[in-house]
Amino acid sequence: MAAKIYKEKQSLPPQRSALYGELVDRALNRAIENGLNAELGDKLAADPTLHELRLAYLAQRMTASEQALDSESIEGFVADHFQNNEGFPRVLAKTCAKQWSERMGRCSGLLIGKQRIYEFLHSTVREYLAAKYLLENEGLQKMLQDYWHSRGTRESWRLPYRFALPHPMVQQISLMRSPGLSRTVPRLTSAIRKNCLLSDVVRCV
Repeated sequence: MAAKIYKEKQSLPPQRSALYGELVDRALNRAIENGLNAELGDKLAADPTLHELRLAYLAQRMTASEQALDSESIEGFVADHFQNNEGFPRVLAKTCAKQWSERMGRCSGLLIGKQRIYEFLHSTVREYLAAKYLLENEGLQKMLQDYWHSRGTRESWRLPYRFALPHPMVQQISLMRSPGLSRTVPRLTSAIRKNCLLSDVVRCV
């Protein structure tokens, strides 16, 4: 799909996050054109933005788990999103989560389902979506605080953060871990907001 974008535009977006944003958007629009929403039915049919939000929530939960996950765990994450973020009753959320996961795993081209095991097309797709979810739902300052306290020590979070923060800012944050966090994070937040790599996709605030 990246090759198709290049063929159409004779160039690729300068930022990797912008390229992944376009890849995700194109994949979801194509899936909808090919009948994804028709298969999902009225309760779960959505525009690309909502489907991407669902995938992004799933991506950050998968990243946080740091272990291989079976289909029951994946569907549990999706059910949590339906219940907590879209207002589905719990029983309905669980039923719909299984249906949505199966259809997305077969039709989206982003989430791949094989023998009831779900993975993203590539780890970088999951990392991009996880980074976008955190920026939109936590905000930059909380992301920095969490990275400083815990996520920065976990390999699974380092690449998602590189989608969101200017390189090599992630390494600088890791080196600057200290009791002065409360004074340093606002200063870092101000500096990073000006150069956030996802600024073309979400507001880095």
